[in-house]
Amino acid sequence: MTHMKFPISTSAFLRDYWQQKPLLIRNAVPNFLNPLSPQELAGLAMEADVESRIISNNSGQWSLKSGPFHARDYDSEGLWTLLVQRVDELIPEVRDLRQLAGFLPSWRLDDVMVSYAVDGAGVGPHFDRYDVFLLQGLGQRRWTLGPLCDDDTPTIESDGLSLLHDFDSEEEFILNPGDALYVPPGLAHWGTAIGECMTYSIGFRAPPISTLAARLTDHVLERISDTLLLADQSSIDDPGRAGEVTAAQLENARHAVINAINALDTGEWLLELLSESGEDPITASEPVSSLMALRSDVRLVWHRPENTPPLIFADGEQVVSDVTDLDLLSAIAEGRVIDVERLDSKGQDLLEALADLGVIEAVSQTTTH
Repeated sequence: MTHMKFPISTSAFLRDYWQQKPLLIRNAVPNFLNPLSPQELAGLAMEADVESRIISNNSGQWSLKSGPFHARDYDSEGLWTLLVQRVDELIPEVRDLRQLAGFLPSWRLDDVMVSYAVDGAGVGPHFDRYDVFLLQGLGQRRWTLGPLCDDDTPTIESDGLSLLHDFDSEEEFILNPGDALYVPPGLAHWGTAIGECMTYSIGFRAPPISTLAARLTDHVLERISDTLLLADQSSIDDPGRAGEVTAAQLENARHAVINAINALDTGEWLLELLSESGEDPITASEPVSSLMALRSDVRLVWHRPENTPPLIFADGEQVVSDVTDLDLLSAIAEGRVIDVERLDSKGQDLLEALADLGVIEAVSQTTTH
C-alpha cells in the first residue's frame, strides 16, 4: 500500500498543516476496500485482551462502557459507537494502513483505532492530544470542526468522557469511503454517522516535553559524578550584594548544567522511551526460524551515531549488536519478513538477540528482505 494521495505535496503539508490546521484529503485512497466488516470488528471487541469501548447517547445523556462485550451489547436501540484500539496489531490488512502516512517517522505512530457507528451516532464534541488521519472505511460520516482548544477550554466530564462544554462549528465535511481528514492536536471535532459507518483513525502521538525532560535528566544523573562541582571563577568577580544571586552567576550555573547534559547525553534515553509499548516488557524468548518478523505490538527504533554501530532499542530494551546493514534495521522496524538464512553473521546475531528478547516471531510469509 502506498502513501495517501494528498492534494498538495507532503512537504507543503508538513510545513503548513501538520500540528497546525486540518486538511481534507478527498480520495486519499482510491478504490479503497474496507478491510474489516462491522461483524468482524464486533467480534474483536468480544475478546478479553482487546481494548474496546461503546459510547452511547440516549436522550442527550452520554455514557461509556468498556469491553469485552457480548452480542446483547450490540442490540441497543439508541445512538452508539463501538471503538476498538490497536486493530493494526490484530489484523494484517489494517496493519497495512500504517503505510498510508509512511512519510512520517514510524516511531510517531501510535495505533490504528477502528470505530463503527449506527446512523446518527458519534462520540460527542471533543479534542485529542495527538495528530490523526480519519480515513472513512464504510458509509459516510459528517465531520464538524471547531476552534483549537487547550487546558483552559471548558469541558463536561460525563461517565468517563471529556466533552466540550461549548462547540462552535467552523467547518463541515462529509467523508465517503477512501476520503481522509487530518485533524491536528487540540482541534475541536465532532463526527456523526450518516447511515452505519466505519472509520479508521490512524493516530500519531508525540511524547510530552515533561516526559522527555524527565528521561533526559534521569539518563544524565545516572552518569554524572557526585564529586563534580560547579566552577564559578568567571561569575563571582562581582559578588553582588549580601544574599544576591547575580544574573552572571545564574547564567553560569545554567550553562554548567547544559554543558553536562551535552557531554553525557548518548541519546539512549530517547530510543528507550520511543520503543516502549506501555505494556509490561516481553520476557519470553522465541526460537529463531528461517523466516522471522517483528511482532506487531512491538516498536523497534535505532539511531546511528557518527562512526559507531547503531544504537538499537526494542520494547524498551537495548539490543547490543554490531550490525551495519541499515536496510536490514529498517526492514525489521517496518515489520517485513526477514529470511534469516540470507543474512550475514552480524545480521543473524541481531536476529538471535531480538529472538532472545521475544520481540520477533516466526512467520510463513514469503515476501522477504
